[in-house]
Amino acid sequence: MDLLCLSEEPPPLAGQTLRCYPLGQEAHLAVTPTQVTCLRQEVFAKGQITQPLCSDAECREKVQRSIQNLDPRHKRLQDPEPYTVALSDKLHKLIAEIRRGTSANGKFLLNN
Repeated sequence: MDLLCLSEEPPPLAGQTLRCYPLGQEAHLAVTPTQVTCLRQEVFAKGQITQPLCSDAECREKVQRSIQNLDPRHKRLQDPEPYTVALSDKLHKLIAEIRRGTSANGKFLLNN
């Protein structure tokens, strides 16, 4: 699964249980990752590019490696198993506050 979280949040730790919210579901899950690979890479900040962008060839190579590493259950043509993408507890709470209009960080999305 992939876990989306705020840039201020530390990455999860292997072996440590965390609560997350799979996209498209109302209920939360308790998950204990056995392996964690941090994919976060800041490319833009406040409208500015923070590091050189990769070339088309480099991007293609990264995508091909990623697809090769994906479990075959998600790649099969008939009845593929859905790949889970979830929100961290903190991101889920922030989104809920923004939707309700009660966020103390109302300008969060504009500033980041």
